[in-house]
Amino acid sequence: MKKITALILGLIMVCNVGQMCAFAETNQAFVERAYQAQEGQMDVICAIPGQEGNGENFQAMLGEQSLPVLSVSTAEQSGLPKTIYCLVDVSGSMKGRMEQVKETLTAISGGLNENDNLVIGKMGNQITDSAFLSGQEEIKAQIDSLQYTGEDTDLYSGLIHGLKFLQQEPEVKTLRALVVLSDGCDDQGAGSTWKEAYDAVEKADIPVYTVAVILSEKDYEQAKELGSFARNSAGGLHFPKSDDNSSKPLAMTGQEMGKEIL
Repeated sequence: MKKITALILGLIMVCNVGQMCAFAETNQAFVERAYQAQEGQMDVICAIPGQEGNGENFQAMLGEQSLPVLSVSTAEQSGLPKTIYCLVDVSGSMKGRMEQVKETLTAISGGLNENDNLVIGKMGNQITDSAFLSGQEEIKAQIDSLQYTGEDTDLYSGLIHGLKFLQQEPEVKTLRALVVLSDGCDDQGAGSTWKEAYDAVEKADIPVYTVAVILSEKDYEQAKELGSFARNSAGGLHFPKSDDNSSKPLAMTGQEMGKEIL
């Protein structure tokens, strides 16, 4: 089923939120954020597999205590502002792949609302961040300036950096997501390890969307490792999608992938 980010409104039964789960039909996900919207109720943000529906189709559990769900909406329907951090591989192996990257980023930026913002992190031997971008002209200028370099890829350190950025920077909005665009190869060797990045993704409770920028089907095998981060995150997805056997990538344009991420 398609993973959706849902806004769940539930009555506050205790002062300490503690460990909470949200359920949709037979699927569950741990809550990403919870905050008091008004006295007597709270907003809960989580990524759960399932279909859109009324509050009665969902259940929120605080330990063994069931909380009544008043209403449910998707991220788009909720109108909550969002920050998308886009980690872009600009290493030498990205030669011939940057146009697809730019197409995906353009599709993402085109769906941003007035109160949303976007950050582009360029990843080679080091990671450099843009400012928080909100205007379409400044976003387009940043996207147009992207080009591959002769550097190696510090992919695992980049993942950890992007997650910390979304957790710590004060300008990050209520909804947040990390988008990683790469051929999936970490070849620097001096940075963080795969396990360190994998564990950081699991602990962050932030959806991670991975975009394998591939030139042919043979690239898809090495990109499967990239998809492991999306699958271990709170509601992320890996692109391009694969066939039923997960052996071949489906033909997806950058525009299609960007729209699905949104």
